[in-house]
This record gives sequence, structure tokens and C-alpha cells, in this order.
Amino acid sequence: MSIISSAISVVSGIKNKLDSSYPTAIYKLVVNGKDIGAMLAPRLMRMTITDNRGLESDTIEVELSDHDGQLELPPKGAEIEVSIGWSDTGLVYKGNYTIDEREHSGAPDVLTLRGSSADLKAIFKQKRERSFDGKTIADIVTIIAEEQGLIPQISDELADIELAHIDQNESDANLITRIADEYDAIVTVKNGSMLFMPKGDGKSLTGFEFAIQPIYRNMGDSHRYSDSSGNDDVTGVTCYYYDNDKAEKQKVTVGQSNENTKELRHIERDKNSATHKAQAEFNRIQSRAMSFSYNLAKGMPQLFPEIPMQFFGLKPEIDDIIWLGTRIVHTLDADNGYTTALELEINLPDSDVISQIIDDADEQEFTGVVAFYKIGKGQTGKVTKGDQTKPKRLARLFINALTATHAAEREYNIIKGIDESEIKYTGVIASYEERGILKTVTIGNPATPKKLTYPYKTRETALRGAQREWDEIRGIKPTKTTKSTSSSKIQLSTSYTGINANYESGKDKLTVKRGDQSRPYTLPKLYKTQRTAVTAVNREYQRLLALKKAKK
Repeated sequence: MSIISSAISVVSGIKNKLDSSYPTAIYKLVVNGKDIGAMLAPRLMRMTITDNRGLESDTIEVELSDHDGQLELPPKGAEIEVSIGWSDTGLVYKGNYTIDEREHSGAPDVLTLRGSSADLKAIFKQKRERSFDGKTIADIVTIIAEEQGLIPQISDELADIELAHIDQNESDANLITRIADEYDAIVTVKNGSMLFMPKGDGKSLTGFEFAIQPIYRNMGDSHRYSDSSGNDDVTGVTCYYYDNDKAEKQKVTVGQSNENTKELRHIERDKNSATHKAQAEFNRIQSRAMSFSYNLAKGMPQLFPEIPMQFFGLKPEIDDIIWLGTRIVHTLDADNGYTTALELEINLPDSDVISQIIDDADEQEFTGVVAFYKIGKGQTGKVTKGDQTKPKRLARLFINALTATHAAEREYNIIKGIDESEIKYTGVIASYEERGILKTVTIGNPATPKKLTYPYKTRETALRGAQREWDEIRGIKPTKTTKSTSSSKIQLSTSYTGINANYESGKDKLTVKRGDQSRPYTLPKLYKTQRTAVTAVNREYQRLLALKKAKK
């Protein structure tokens, strides 16, 4: 083989490895049944797909270079089917769109095509007049869906709810959205089906529970988080209705207290409708108490609205709770590659656990706190703090019991006017994840511990973090170590009186101790055998004695 052939072979091998290591964005465009992706590849400047929640139409915008003037304007009404993805994972279908706008601009010449979801017809948003009497949610959704040529899919939880008499004097879209709002539900049209389901349920209509999508700090280009005291301070919503028996206007208030209530102007037809309307508005206010957006540097085509997400590496207020996507924007750009922008809102616990019907005479202040967390398989757990006579219910769903506990304690301190800086902690608790299970380690006395909010990746790092925090609480600064023959990087303080080390013994964790146990230092590593633990304890104990001697 010649030198040149060998060089070409080496370069080809390197290229193949790079191609597999660095996947490229791929896409497929089918217009009126014809795949034109390959033909448009050298012309594609940008493609943006916006996936909305509810009945707001999903949209697509495609920008094509027409530098040579060879592109023809496609006909209005043409249908585009789109899939996007990555070369190493494949394509994900993103929907069917109808071209409803064409734009040609220049110079340089650019052809822009805009389309909206082909599932929504114009007649769906036209005003209609008719009545429904004695119908269930399933009845009305089915009637409207079939008129639009769609397949109705209704959650079992909502399907059999019977509605009061309805006189429709609005579009089908407005009517079905209004019904969804009253019952804190989502109605949307996707891939030829009309879906009607509880908001934030985290499940498909077949009962399949969506896995929580993890998003890590290093996956994002930028983010923006804000919270609004205005929304968070609303403690209830009042809605009026007309009582036919008493022939007068009545009201119902839903929330947590009547301290700061919002009143709805529209008068409902009965108490049941007013209650649902107030509940839905209270939930809407609570879900928008925080706003959060996140831009992913590498696009994730599998994301869609209503999928639950968990974030890592940001602030505890962001990382501790579950978020729901409300709008997902996928952008494939010739210069910047494939990115995904997320708009999110907080995932609320079930309506009946975060609010209740409030009596006018109820002016009692909060006596405690309840926080809710996700257990799995559609189940929700709760933790409490303080007297539960009239607790404040935190209107967000936490990732686990630990983060819910931290939040409940923070809120309880606020209610009671306790300054956290004045709390005398007796120890520190840190958490870490092991095989998908959240575990904790404790340094000091667990009577009144400070709980570190951020979960560590390993037990060793959790121990080190807890020890650092415990030393800081007591005002102990680590002593700088000098060079030694030991390869250990542990920094010991002469204030320690002994050394401990943990090791595995079957399913148990046992401890080796050396020296006075009034204030021992626990080595962060979990040793595999008693022998290695004893060796480490002896080594570090000798270092500790040497440090004490040098200090004298």
C-alpha cells in the first residue's frame, strides 16, 4: 500500500470516528406526498417549528435561499409533513401543516413559507348558535370533533361529567376551550385527534405516564426565571352565580383564604359552574406565579407541551420542582445548528389538595405548611410542618420528599417570622442519588440539622459537602496540609479528636473508629472492606496527631 493510500485510510478512519462522535441534525420535508428534503438541503436557511399547548395552532416557518431565482412559489394550501432529529438517534415526526402564507424578499432573495397545523379547519373558529342540554363532556367533545373530521379522545376522569344546559353563541373552539378551562383541563388537536385531558396530568390518554425529562445546566445556552409576588399573593378567587331558588346573586370563593381574593366579573349559571370557574382561575394564577424559559444548545425533538421536566444545576427554587412545557420551539438554522427553546410553568398538585371552598368568616391565619411531592405512577405524597389546623398549601409539585421538606420548613419560618440566620443548627444533612434513589448523610447531631438543598452525585461528595457546611457553621476553617508521602487530599483540622471510616459488609455499612469520639472526622470515602477502612483510619489518624504536634 502506498504512503498516500495509507494517509487516505487514516483520514477516513478519523472522519468516521468524528461523524459518530458528533451527530448532525437531520430533517425530512414532504410536500403533498413528495419528499423534497434532499432537493432543498443546499437552500435551507432556517426552519422553525412552534408546538403550542391547547387550541393555539402549531406553526412552521421555512426560509429558503433563492439566490439564483430558480425557486417557484408553492401553491397556497399545500401540505407539509415535517420530521426532525439527529443522525445518531433518528427522526421524530413533528406534524402536518398547511401553507397559508408565502413571502419573497430580497436582496439577497429569500422565499419564506409559513403554515399552521393542518388539523384545525377554518370553520372550527367560526361563530355558531345551538344548544346542548343534559350532555356530558364526552358528548360535546365527540360532537364537535366528528364535525371537524377528528377522532375524539377524552380522559376517563372527565368524560362522564354532566354539564348544565349550554346555549352556544360562539365558535366551537371558544366553547370547548371554555369547558376545558372550567374543569382545569387541556383541549388540543394533534395528528387528526381532538384530545381532552386534565392539565398537568403527565399521562397520555391511554394511561401511559410520561417520564420526567432531565435537563442539566450544561445542556443550555441561556435561561430566564422570575417569580411574581402579585400572583403568589392571591389567596383565593371569588365567582358569582345566580341562585334560582333564592332569586338572587350568590358567590363562591375557592382558594386557601379570603385574605386577598380576586373577583371574576362574569356571573355563572349555577353554583357548580361558578365553583369550577373559580377553581380553574385560582389554578391558573398559581401556575403563573413563576415563569421560566430555557434555551437548549442541542435540540431535543422528543420534547412537546405538557411533558414534565426537571432541571439540575440552577437555583433550588428551579431545581426542586417539576415544570411543564407550555410552548416548545424547534429551530434548525444553517449557521447555528438545531436548538430548542422552552417556555414552562410550574406543575401544580391536584386541585382538591391545594385549595378548598372558603367561608366568609374564615379569617384565621396560617398555622402550618403542607408541601406535595411526586412519588411516581401518578401518586402524590405530602410533608407537613407545624400545626395543621389551617395549613398553607404550597401550590407546586416538588421532585421528592426531601425538596418538599426543605420548602415546607422555609415557608414555615416565613409564616412564623423566624430568621433562618438565627437558627442554632446541631448538624447538617446532605442528599445524594444512588441508583435512582435519593439517600442522605448526616454530620453532627440530627436534632436541628441544616438541610443542604442541592443533591450530590455520590455519597462521598455529599459527606464532604456536609462536613464543609458543618465546619462553616461552627466557624472552623480547614488547616492547609503540607506535602506528605500520603496520596490523600483530605484537609484535616487540629480541632478534630479522632478519625472514623465507613465500609461495606454485605448490605450493611459499618464504621471503624480511632481516637477520641467527642469530635471525630468521618472520611468521605465508603471503603469496600474492613481492612482498607482500618488502613485509611490509621493513616489519617497519624496525620492528625502530626498536625496537633506541629501546632504545639
